[in-house]
Amino acid sequence: LSMCDKHITYKQCLKEVADLNGISVTFMCKPFTDSTGSGCHIHLSLWDKKTDKNVFVGDLSKGRLKGCSQEFLWFLGGWIDKTPELFPFFAPTINSYKRFVSASWAPTKLAWSFDNRTAGFRIVGSGNSLRIEMRICGSDVNPYLAFAGSLAAGLDGIKNQINPPNPTDDDIYTTENLKTVPVSLEQAIA
Repeated sequence: LSMCDKHITYKQCLKEVADLNGISVTFMCKPFTDSTGSGCHIHLSLWDKKTDKNVFVGDLSKGRLKGCSQEFLWFLGGWIDKTPELFPFFAPTINSYKRFVSASWAPTKLAWSFDNRTAGFRIVGSGNSLRIEMRICGSDVNPYLAFAGSLAAGLDGIKNQINPPNPTDDDIYTTENLKTVPVSLEQAIA
């Protein structure tokens, strides 16, 4: 929750400083079609308050990922599974969808990989720094909705033991047979 507060405070401060200097700042995801857009990557891990340990750490391996727990895999599975339903939280405006273009550094498919920046779900770190980076949200996201939806989806994955699809280590933009992200707000809410 404090990260969401910081996100909102940061944006508000930038707007006020810009205004004091006679300029404006935008948090549109893609204000210009000839350049990459602006994302808001969410990094999540779960911690046990009693032991102060990262719940995602374990002795399982999946693809190039080593040292994860079953809870990690289920959390990831739930998050990926529920992402299409949560897309209006992750990409809330018509402009948000202009980012989702192949080879634009914005993810276009629902896939995960270890340290692969073409994946919508990039796994980074090891040991207590192991976490999931969700790269789908744009700079226009409401962080409270995105974090709440992400956490709920991951916890649902643990509760219902939802396994993630197999990891993809290739360039995900060119990998076939992967589910794509919605390409419009209309598609996301359908």
